[in-house]
Amino acid sequence: LDEYATIDLPVMIDYTINYTGQKKISYIGHSLGTTLILMLFAEKPEYVQKFDIVIHFAPVAYQVTKSPSRWYWTSAVLQVQQSLDPWGTTELGRQSSSMVALTSRFCTGKTILKICFLPALVIVSKDPSEIPI
Repeated sequence: LDEYATIDLPVMIDYTINYTGQKKISYIGHSLGTTLILMLFAEKPEYVQKFDIVIHFAPVAYQVTKSPSRWYWTSAVLQVQQSLDPWGTTELGRQSSSMVALTSRFCTGKTILKICFLPALVIVSKDPSEIPI
């Protein structure tokens, strides 16, 4: 997959832009196509500016985890999820009616909203300046 995303896809994109004379192009990906474009953007961020829109159908995620703490917490969450649901039939942290009621009741206002989402931001944020501490 790495070669498709970092070699083949950039060649096709550059060829299309040069052939059509357009400054930006549109991209529609399905499943593997979404993975490839996300891998390209992660490895070669300069390609983001070559698109006016990117549409994902049945997307699959790709994340480069450079932070050891983020890797640890992501791994821990996945292990908890796998131990609670070894067959993958439910979603950990899904939007149940009780979760919606709790967040609606307690996670209101700018300050408390930041506190409610702090654990998620610490796990998924690439840039420490994005974390409101």
